[in-house]
Amino acid sequence: MTTAAKSLPNQVLSIEIKAPIDRVWREITKTGSVQRATNNTVLESTMTPGAKLRYYSPSKKRVFVVGEIVEISAPRKFAHTWKFTMSADAPTLVTWELAELPGVHAA
Repeated sequence: MTTAAKSLPNQVLSIEIKAPIDRVWREITKTGSVQRATNNTVLESTMTPGAKLRYYSPSKKRVFVVGEIVEISAPRKFAHTWKFTMSADAPTLVTWELAELPGVHAA
């Protein structure tokens, strides 16, 4: 890892999705079938804190990401580590925090 990479600030990405929070939650936490939110990979995990996870290709021939569940609190928060299998970089922490926005109605 380079010195520049070590000093990068936390990254925050925020998006608005016009869908019920439960529907978004189901998509980002579903296991055993393709997730559109993660570039059409399949999540495998028992979905409990401390459990291992992996995102693999639909054919199960390639594993792209490995990690561990840090926190899961349906339907609001899903935190896990994330490490690309093709990278020597240390794992990062990914936290999905879902909230309904006032005045935004699901389509």
